[in-house]
Amino acid sequence: MSVRPAPAHLTAPVAAALTFSAAGLVNGVGWLSAPGSTRAEAALFDLTHFVVPGLLAALLVALGEQLLERLPLTSPRMRRAATTLALYVPCALLGALLLPVDLTNFSQRQSALPPALALTAGVLLFSGVPVLGVAIGRRLRTRLGRAVASAAIVAAGAINALTLPNDYFVIHLVLTAGAVGVASAAWTEAPLRGRLASVRPRFVLLALAPLALFGASVRPSARAASLLATSTASVMSPWIAASQARLLPRRGPSLEDGMTTNPWFVDRSQAPAVPPSEPPLFTDPPLVILITVDALRADVVASGKHDRRLPTLAALRDRAVWFSSARATGTLTKLSISGLMLSSYFSQQYWVEKDNYHTIAEDETRRFPELLREAGVRTINFRSIGWLRNGNVLGGFDEDVHVFTDGAKHRYTPSAPVFAQLLPRVKKLGQQAAFVYSHLSDPHAPYDLGTKKGSQFSRYLSEVALVDAQLGRLVRLLDDTGLAARTLLIISADHGEAFGEHDSRTHGTTLYDETLRVPLLFVLPQATPRRVDDLVSLVDLGPTILDVFGLPTPGTMMGQSLVPYLRGEDPVLERPILAETRLMQAWITPERKKLIVDTRTGRHELYELERDPDELDNLADDAEAVARPLAELERFIDVHRLRRPGYRPPLVR
Repeated sequence: MSVRPAPAHLTAPVAAALTFSAAGLVNGVGWLSAPGSTRAEAALFDLTHFVVPGLLAALLVALGEQLLERLPLTSPRMRRAATTLALYVPCALLGALLLPVDLTNFSQRQSALPPALALTAGVLLFSGVPVLGVAIGRRLRTRLGRAVASAAIVAAGAINALTLPNDYFVIHLVLTAGAVGVASAAWTEAPLRGRLASVRPRFVLLALAPLALFGASVRPSARAASLLATSTASVMSPWIAASQARLLPRRGPSLEDGMTTNPWFVDRSQAPAVPPSEPPLFTDPPLVILITVDALRADVVASGKHDRRLPTLAALRDRAVWFSSARATGTLTKLSISGLMLSSYFSQQYWVEKDNYHTIAEDETRRFPELLREAGVRTINFRSIGWLRNGNVLGGFDEDVHVFTDGAKHRYTPSAPVFAQLLPRVKKLGQQAAFVYSHLSDPHAPYDLGTKKGSQFSRYLSEVALVDAQLGRLVRLLDDTGLAARTLLIISADHGEAFGEHDSRTHGTTLYDETLRVPLLFVLPQATPRRVDDLVSLVDLGPTILDVFGLPTPGTMMGQSLVPYLRGEDPVLERPILAETRLMQAWITPERKKLIVDTRTGRHELYELERDPDELDNLADDAEAVARPLAELERFIDVHRLRRPGYRPPLVR
């Protein structure tokens, strides 16, 4: 009597490899459904980037199965427990290495547990997501169950694409791993029929190997890399790119000509102070009022489209010397305001963790208000944010007032209560030389201070209108009291805000101009209103304000005074324009070419801003075009970056 062979089933290693590949294939279909010739390339690389971990997972599963076979496991329960432990241990080790990057910020902001305990608990819980996925998948080994498990991969891709875009890469990776765990466990032991039944598992894995080798060793074009970088559903691409950057570094030409003699590309620690310009702007003691508005996009003020909703900003723009090409030093409030106050960049500053926040409290660099105070200028800060204070990002304020309000709904104090205290204080200044600063935080996600309905942008604009109304009160006060005659009013922002551009709906995660460009208005009675298109930066504000008060600018500051523009002159500014945020740097050349470098993945983007202001045509495939700005950026960072034993810049959020 012949014995029928056991029916063929899908093995666990092959199921792991195929479900990872299926996740990449789902992403690829999404790329192909969108217009653009580069998207086919992005689809191919997205698929191959998923095949790489698929084969690694298959190898680990096969090794794990062999190990478990050698253990004396006498019951199914013991085998399940051992399998779960064997899966969780490597997940926990990998989670301990990767997850703190994404969970530290949350663990520091929550108040239910000590931050260290919250972080540990978060790492342990998130590390268990793939294990939980496998446990769920084991219960779905039916035809309907496997369909549901397959849908989990599609759902994970959709959630990653729509939630927390361009940020929290490890969390996105964990979600994908959980969905793959569900699908791979569900499809394990699925019966194979027909020709599939005769295919040996090793042949399936060998067939996938060339795709994995291609994805691991070949870089996509710059345009395709940009698409993959802005799609958070492409969870594997950043990790593949980071590995390639370490193992397969690009070697460009050495371009030192001219940089070693340029004063901005050499150490400036002993550079002499820059004397104030002549003649002075004011004959009476100046009053300088600097207002920065959170997330205020440059185009909201410049375009004229919103003048009816923002009448004060429109009127100030038309009265001002306003700079149309101003950039922040970063797209996070901490990074941009620190750049403004110190006239330096993130890579030059000493950031540490203190009181559960990242701070430059221990950075001994002088903030420009300290220099004003030493010269007898009264310095006043009315703040809407608790940490924006003396002894942290700021320093040198004689009066540092935190305006509190009901904090049950909002972490930041709205502009109305801030100005309720600021305006009376300004009125009392009389003829005293003074510098008044306030950062207003009304325009901020979730955009619920103003209009409660409508699109995100409409609600955001309604919050800008709240600030506009308060600025109107300030302008009327200056006019009514006669203070306007000796006042320089400066309006700017810490950064912009994205509303779908480059697949982003926030700030702090990219360095594209929707988040990097800021309005910059200088309103003073004796200046002729005009638009200035020259490249300027928030690092220029410290030197400018020192110049207004007739004070020299320390040679260590990275900005230059804009006062000559206020006198109607057209100076030539020589200092470079740099911006940094988390793991990215942007460099803008005098020719208005903008280079963006992802320092983790080594990815480059190059845009010609005059021709391509929306930054859609990445020219970084032209190695010759990239070479010069990249060499300048690397030289500038290398010369000026902070060097301390054991210091490594933190991932500031």
